[in-house]
Amino acid sequence: MFSVPIQFLALIYLGIGMVGIFALWVYYDFRDKAEYEAERNVTVFHCVKCGRVYSKKAGAEMGECPDCGFDNVRLKF
Repeated sequence: MFSVPIQFLALIYLGIGMVGIFALWVYYDFRDKAEYEAERNVTVFHCVKCGRVYSKKAGAEMGECPDCGFDNVRLKF
């Protein structure tokens, strides 16, 4: 039988823990970035009839106002 020093086992144990924490950090970083980008990519509209500013998902050229139902063109900056 072979002998393994306790320091080596402790090092392996800590190394596995640190790799696990790093993997969780990377996973949640990518997940949060994807959620932020999806939330950030919206088209802004300004209703010319009632004056409300509202948003819809990205790519929409026309958007119906949630208050008055008027179809508005997207706001261009």
